[in-house]
Amino acid sequence: MKKPRGLQQKGERRIAAALRIALAAALLAVQVLFVVLTTRYLKDHFALIYGALEAIALITALYIYNKPGDLSYRVAWIIPILFVPVVGLILYLLWGGDTQRKRLQRQTVPKLPPEEPESRSMRLLKEFYQQIVTSYDCRRMAGLIRSAVRRRKHALRTGRKVSQMDERYLRRAEDALYGELAAALDLPEEEVLPYIRRTCPQWPE
Repeated sequence: MKKPRGLQQKGERRIAAALRIALAAALLAVQVLFVVLTTRYLKDHFALIYGALEAIALITALYIYNKPGDLSYRVAWIIPILFVPVVGLILYLLWGGDTQRKRLQRQTVPKLPPEEPESRSMRLLKEFYQQIVTSYDCRRMAGLIRSAVRRRKHALRTGRKVSQMDERYLRRAEDALYGELAAALDLPEEEVLPYIRRTCPQWPE
């Protein structure tokens, strides 16, 4: 039996989180091993080697601090880089804002497929919207936003009442999507929508 898309994505996110924790633990062990081996076999040069590593960490921390973006996100990187430089520097190279930003910028979004419910039943419609906004699937949330905005425009154009359920889940999808992209792009959340409009001209108004 095929798993629902939302459950499958939640499982994938949990696996990814577990792998990140395992990698962080492994890197922490590498940090300890590095200190032990350096003090044992290169004790005459330990201060020089570790001082150089701390200098690199300090320069990286200053670079992160001066970048635009959310302060708490920057501090979350600066602390491990300064206190456990081997772990912090490797993790930043793997998952830092620049790497993630470039990866996302390379992605093209030629079309945003709308997310349309199969039924207009209020119960089924609510379940459909709920599944999307709790899936944290950015592509599906973008499709929901596009569909809800299109239905709002159609209702206003034809003199009909705008669906309150559409509007409620539209706001939830926007909040979730912009929050996800703010973290991924290392941008303040208020700058996410202008960024989307610059990179995706077909984004709904």
